[in-house]
Amino acid sequence: MLLTNMESMFERFVLMFIIARSYNHYNDLLVNNLATLNDTKNLKKMIKTRDNYLQYNLFVYSSNPVKHHKPTLFIAWDKMSNFYNINQMHHEVKSQVSDLIETIQNKRENMFNYCLSFIGITVALLSFIAAIK
Repeated sequence: MLLTNMESMFERFVLMFIIARSYNHYNDLLVNNLATLNDTKNLKKMIKTRDNYLQYNLFVYSSNPVKHHKPTLFIAWDKMSNFYNINQMHHEVKSQVSDLIETIQNKRENMFNYCLSFIGITVALLSFIAAIK
């Protein structure tokens, strides 16, 4: 019985390790992806990256995936999370995605302002041409 409990506990620790490494791996992928977006002018790629992060944040990420009624695992997860800097990395990525969202909004505003300027200049030119004739 004791051996079974120890095996079960070991399996839980291995599972927590896999979750921790998965969080770090995905955050690394996001950081690398966000770094490539600095040079791109592709608004669709920016929006897709933002949407992927938001889905991950809503459906996958949990700052503590261990149930609170398991104090040993709860403490172990806290130590593992600190060791692998999971929360710090998550906040860093979250900050970068917030900057990305701001960039997307600025690009959209600039496109809208450009369109309005183009329409205004076109109307002014047509009015000028009509006034000359």
